[in-house]
Amino acid sequence: GGRGRSWALPSWASAASSHRTAFNNNVSVAYACLSASGRKKKPGLDGRTYSELLKRICRDGEAPEEVVAPLLHKIQCRDHEAVPLDVFRAGMLTCFVLLEFVARAGALYQLLEDPTLAVADLGNEEG
Repeated sequence: GGRGRSWALPSWASAASSHRTAFNNNVSVAYACLSASGRKKKPGLDGRTYSELLKRICRDGEAPEEVVAPLLHKIQCRDHEAVPLDVFRAGMLTCFVLLEFVARAGALYQLLEDPTLAVADLGNEEG
């Protein structure tokens, strides 16, 4: 009942915070590694590398091109632009959220087509 849910909320919040911290740490490390590679003209990450990484993440995640293209058009940078860490983080998060959305939508459509394929959990964690 309600008692289990009141206990689960702080647990969920703690897990979400832990995932956010891990994501932020991983993004910072990736940014530092990508920024250190290549020529040393300017510190930071260039727009070409950033935009290519966004494309690869979405392509490797098998998101449909008609979904990915408009998103990438909005969040990519020009080749010569310097990409700050906060923009890099936001772009990575946007791509991963999109991939998660596409995966869950696909699972829901699959369930509608054949209810016998229902999985126990589509992300709705109760109790």
